Amino acid sequence: MGKRMETIEDAVAEMKKMKSKLPPRPTHQDVNYATQTIERVDNDLEARLKELFQQTTPPGVPNHVFRAYQEMREDLMRTKAQEEKRMAVAVKESEERHQRYEFLIQKAQDAASHPLSNSAVQGASAYDYKQPGTTTPDGSKHKSLPSLSEDSSYSLPLEKSSSIGRLGIRSFKGSTSALNLDRGAMSKSRTTVLQEAPTAGSQPGHDDNSARHYPTQLLQLLERAKEDGQKELSLSKMDLEYVPEYIGNLTQLTSLDLSANQLKALPESICELTNLTYLNIQNNQLTVLPDSIGCLINLGTLNMAHNKIEELPITISLCSQLVELKADFNNLKVLPEATGNLTSLERLDIHMNEVQRLPTTLYKLTNLVELRISTNHISRIPDSVCHLPKLAKLDASSNFTELRELPVDIGYMQSLRELNVSNNQITELPVSFARLTGLEKLEMDQNPWVIPPLDISKKGKEAVLQFMKELEEQQSIAEKEAIKKPGLGAKLSSVFRKKKKPSSQFKVKPLDPLKIRA
Repeated sequence: MGKRMETIEDAVAEMKKMKSKLPPRPTHQDVNYATQTIERVDNDLEARLKELFQQTTPPGVPNHVFRAYQEMREDLMRTKAQEEKRMAVAVKESEERHQRYEFLIQKAQDAASHPLSNSAVQGASAYDYKQPGTTTPDGSKHKSLPSLSEDSSYSLPLEKSSSIGRLGIRSFKGSTSALNLDRGAMSKSRTTVLQEAPTAGSQPGHDDNSARHYPTQLLQLLERAKEDGQKELSLSKMDLEYVPEYIGNLTQLTSLDLSANQLKALPESICELTNLTYLNIQNNQLTVLPDSIGCLINLGTLNMAHNKIEELPITISLCSQLVELKADFNNLKVLPEATGNLTSLERLDIHMNEVQRLPTTLYKLTNLVELRISTNHISRIPDSVCHLPKLAKLDASSNFTELRELPVDIGYMQSLRELNVSNNQITELPVSFARLTGLEKLEMDQNPWVIPPLDISKKGKEAVLQFMKELEEQQSIAEKEAIKKPGLGAKLSSVFRKKKKPSSQFKVKPLDPLKIRA
C-alpha cells in the first residue's frame, strides 16, 4: 500500500493521493446541465407513461392483447429514458464521488487537528483505515469488541464505506437511474450512549464503532455467541440504536433477530453472515437497507416490517434463496425491477406502503403463493400476475381511488383460492372471472360495482361466479353469431362495452338487444 502509515497525517496524505487518481471533476456547469437533463428526461417519461395508460382499447383489439402492448411500450420507454440519462448520471456520480472523498479527507484532517486524548485517536473509532481489523490465524479479518472499560468522552462521527465495490452494483431509487452513493459517508452519524452504560471489563481491542457505548449485556452476548459457535442469536427488545461491527465475526449464525429495537442502521459487516437463513429486523427505525444485504445469498426469510424504509437496494436481487419477504408498514415508493430475480419467493408482503406501480418482472416469480399489495397507491395490476402458476392468495384491497380495474386475464389464475379487492374504485369484473372455480374466499365490498351489479356483489362468491358465468356464456354465443353475420362484430363489441346485464336467476335484464337468436 506504499509507505507505512504511522500518523493521521500519513493517512490524510494517502487519502489525498487516492483522490488525485479520480477522473477530472466535472464543472458546475456540467453538473447543472446533468441535473437538468435527468429532470427533463424523468418528466418526459412520466408524461409519456401517463398518456400511454390513458389510451382506450381499440374496438378490434382484445383487452389482454392491448395490455401486453402497453407493457412492452412502457418497458421500451423506460429503457430509452435510462439510455438518455446515462451520461448525465455518470457526471452526477463523478461529482458525488469527489464530494464524498473531500468529506472523508476533511474528517480525517479534523481528527488530526482536534485536541483528543491519544486513546481516542488510536481507537480510530471513526476511520479504521489503518487497521480495519486484526488478522486471525486462519487469515480472516477479525473485528474486535469495543472495550467494556473504555470511557470515551469524545467521538468522531461514524462513517462506514459502502459495500458497493464488493458487490459491483449500486442501488437505484424509484424508476430513475440516479445512483445512491454511500449514505454513511454523506451524512453525519451521532454517537449513541445506550441506557445501560459500559462497565469495567477486559474485552480487548476497538472496533470501528467503539466510540459508541454498548450495553455490557450486548457485548457479552456477542462474545458468548462467538465462543460457543451459536447458530441462532436474538438481540430483540434491547433498545439498541446500533449494532457493533463485531457481529460480522459470527459467521456461523443461521438466524438473527434484531426486532423491536431502535435501530437506525444495520452494520456493514452483516455481509459476512453468509450462512444466515433468517433475518428479523422488524419494528425499528431503519430508513435504508445496506447494499451489502445482497451478500446474504442463503437468506430464506427477511422480515423488515414496521420501519421507515423508502426503497429496496437493487442488490436484494442477489438473495436468490429468499422465500419470504415481509416489507409491510414502511415508506416504499416502488419495488425495483430486480425483484423479479427472486425466483424462490413464495410470500411477498408490501401492505401499507406508498407503492404506485408493480415491477413488470413479477411474471418471473413462478413460485409465488401469496401476494399482499393492499393499502398502497397501485393503479394497475400487471397482466403478468395472472400467469403466476402457484399464486393462491392475492390481497389488493384499499388502493382506494387508484385501482379501477382488474387484469382481463384474471381467469387464468387457476391456483387462486383467496382474493380481496375491497375498498377500491373497481366497476366491473373481467368476463374471465367466471373461470375462477377454485376460489374459496372473495372480498369485494366498497367498490362501485356495475358488473356484477351491486346487489349481486353483496350476495357473496357463489352469486358473483354464477353471474359472471352467464355473462361469459352470452358473450361466447354473441361471438359465434358475429362470425356467421358479417359486420355484426363491431355492433356486438359496442353492446358489450355498454355493459348490458345477462339474464339470470337474479332477475337481471337480458342481454339480447340485437336479437342474436333470430
